Amino acid sequence: MNEELRKLIESLQRTQDYRPAYLSKGKEWMICYYVTHPVRGVRVRKKEMLNHIRDRAERLRFARRRIRELNIALALGWSPFDPGRDMRGAKPLAKAFEEFLKAKERERIRPDSMRSYTSMVGILREWASRNGLGAIGVGEFSSSHARRFMQDSYIDRELSPRSFNNYHTFYVTLWNWLREHGYLRENVFHGIKKKRLDPDGSQRRSPSMHERAQIRAYLERENPRFFAFCLLCFHCGIRPKEAFMLKPEHFSIPGRFILVPGSVAKNHRTQGVAIPEVMVPNLEGLRLEGQSPEHYVFSTGFEPGPKLCCSRDSGRAWTRMRQAIGLAKEVTMYQLKHAGGEQLSRDGVGEVDLMNHLRHHDLSETSTYTRRTYKMGVRDVLKKASRF
Repeated sequence: MNEELRKLIESLQRTQDYRPAYLSKGKEWMICYYVTHPVRGVRVRKKEMLNHIRDRAERLRFARRRIRELNIALALGWSPFDPGRDMRGAKPLAKAFEEFLKAKERERIRPDSMRSYTSMVGILREWASRNGLGAIGVGEFSSSHARRFMQDSYIDRELSPRSFNNYHTFYVTLWNWLREHGYLRENVFHGIKKKRLDPDGSQRRSPSMHERAQIRAYLERENPRFFAFCLLCFHCGIRPKEAFMLKPEHFSIPGRFILVPGSVAKNHRTQGVAIPEVMVPNLEGLRLEGQSPEHYVFSTGFEPGPKLCCSRDSGRAWTRMRQAIGLAKEVTMYQLKHAGGEQLSRDGVGEVDLMNHLRHHDLSETSTYTRRTYKMGVRDVLKKASRF
């Protein structure tokens, strides 16, 4: 070992339990580090031989990566004499996150959930890279890093308290997975408090009667098919994801009902939904009889087609409409189903009928549970629903 390398090693941080790993080049290349023996109480040298990697450039690259992993693991308390602990905490953030996503793919979770997981992981990876933390081991990501990330996200991304809490829930879940799989010993997101939500739920709200008139006037003129799509949410309580999966066979306009199959419904129950008289002209305007029975009623651009779209597509269309008419940001498409339920209640639809029309499991989320299925929808809705 040359003198320059020896001085470098001497300058490295020493602790009571270990001395950092270094590369020794000679006839035999090896990585060396010292750790305290748990019984003898003295430091002993551990070696990892490298000459089995024949290409010298590749050997050097491997040695640098391995030394970094070893030094992170040693700093986190790992010891080769402790078989109960492994070195997963030394893995870079990006690698640990990649293994998390692959595990979720193997679990075959819903595509929407997988897309959300990938997006949230990407947000944290981008923040870490921007703040010089892209190469750190997952075990080095501390509670102070977690607090900074959440605070930066809240400010830079202009998160609402509800969105902040959704971020918090995901990252707690992610870190729980990492802890359960041996990457780290504590969840650094647990100590972060959620934001307090306004008791009146003002972070999101339903459109007022005046705003509904604005929406109707704009969409009837600019995008009548998207307006029909919105009416399915408002009048029928059909979620955007469900609406995109509907085909002509699911509509019975003469019978005034839409049959939402279990393969489409969020609750996996086949159930009929009544079509109010006030929206029949909008559905007739879709000209379902003239489209291919194999195509979705709402595909690209809300026209019939073979491509299955998702709630992100309807969200973008809603945002374009909202910006065009100057609608408040807190009026979201997500609230259309809630707004329609409120309107049906004002129109005199009974609570049990309303519960079944909206395909809820219980009354006001706390009341009597029912399993009744209405194959032709709740007939009381046909006459009582008023205009959007």
